[in-house]
Amino acid sequence: MKTARIFLKNKAIKTDQDRLDMKIQLARNLLAKGYSKLQVSKILLFIKVFAKSNSEDYYENFEAEIDKITENRKTMGIVELIEKTLYEKGVEVGIEQGIEKGIEQGIEQGSLAKDKRHILRLLKKGFRDEVILDLLEVSEATLNEVKKEQTTSSEVEKRIKAGQSTTFIKEELGVSEIFIEIIRNQQA
Repeated sequence: MKTARIFLKNKAIKTDQDRLDMKIQLARNLLAKGYSKLQVSKILLFIKVFAKSNSEDYYENFEAEIDKITENRKTMGIVELIEKTLYEKGVEVGIEQGIEKGIEQGIEQGSLAKDKRHILRLLKKGFRDEVILDLLEVSEATLNEVKKEQTTSSEVEKRIKAGQSTTFIKEELGVSEIFIEIIRNQQA
């Protein structure tokens, strides 16, 4: 504050250079009073954010002078600080969205698995397609997929017993992982 008071008494601050000179003097006075370089850097960063300039050169000069005063210890500029904060926030939001999407997909997969189990049971009991569609309120595409997969159920059972992986069975027979798991659970 003393630096600002002295500066204001002796000379009007009219230009970016005047502001720069005042900030440099402030930094020197703070260091002379025993403030750490980190504290001085934080104070100057605060001043940089709130005492704005229209000149691009001003910020470059300001950063260069801070480097000199703090013995070339690189300070984080406002752009870098904002970028870092936005990046961290973006990561946080991304994680939250990923968790939400994972939960949604898990619920959808669980619901689809349940529908497919019920469809298989009703098909085995001889129910007609129209009745299954009406009772379970599933799509015709889901019903047709289960019917197609049902034709491979004995082959899926053999391959599960042979110890083949779900991925291998899925690729070889063109059936869904859900169907393979249903057959696997029926065997257990």
